[in-house]
Amino acid sequence: MDAARSARGRPDATPGRRRRARRGRLSPVPRLSRRGWARRNPGARDDRGGDPALRRRAPPGCRALPRRAPAGDRALRGPDDGRDRGARRARGGIPPYYALDEDALFAHFAAAARGCAPLPFYVYEFKARSGYAVPVDVIERLRSEVSNLAGLKVSDRPLEAVEPYVLEGLDVFVGAEELLPVRGAAGTVSGLASVFPERVVALDGVGELRAALDRYPFQAAAKYVLGRRGVPVREDVRAPLRRLSDNEKRELDEWLESS
Repeated sequence: MDAARSARGRPDATPGRRRRARRGRLSPVPRLSRRGWARRNPGARDDRGGDPALRRRAPPGCRALPRRAPAGDRALRGPDDGRDRGARRARGGIPPYYALDEDALFAHFAAAARGCAPLPFYVYEFKARSGYAVPVDVIERLRSEVSNLAGLKVSDRPLEAVEPYVLEGLDVFVGAEELLPVRGAAGTVSGLASVFPERVVALDGVGELRAALDRYPFQAAAKYVLGRRGVPVREDVRAPLRRLSDNEKRELDEWLESS
């Protein structure tokens, strides 16, 4: 194949590129921008979003990523804040991966809270999932500047990690059932209670129940146990979560029969 021609058999765009390609000073395949590639392929379509002016089939290795507003901006500008669907409260979590400083966290939560006002707004603190914690100073600052901050859900462990968030005047709901009851907390928002509500209400062996289900993929295990308890639900989960294996189902059956 002539070095002055691209991988698709078309001549390069300029005589200068052809001369440099013949001399071995230039890759025979021009590195086109997305816009340039679109001009050379006017009939190709791209259904993956991105800039409407560039919606053409991209060359291999080039992906069109939709432009998205920051979470706070979406909360402020979004047409559906949940109120018209009967929502009574709103909850916002900490953005994962990038560890935001206190000013950035405050701006994030304040925008989300104001965007859903007058619904009561709750901060979700879960260091094990987000990778870093919401500083208590950010909560105090939100309380002084955001009118609809109502409280927090705190799913951290151990108890010493939860206690700093139990602040007077805010409703704090604990996520780790084995820590209950927590002095000063308003109650719990419990995943385990969706499977064993009567046991969580009575605080009857909730630590052991949680440990038993945590041996497996929790969502699939919880749904499987619900099905075994008579609720018409399957253990199907959405990828990348996985379903239970046959051996795991047998183990759960044996555990349910013995418990």
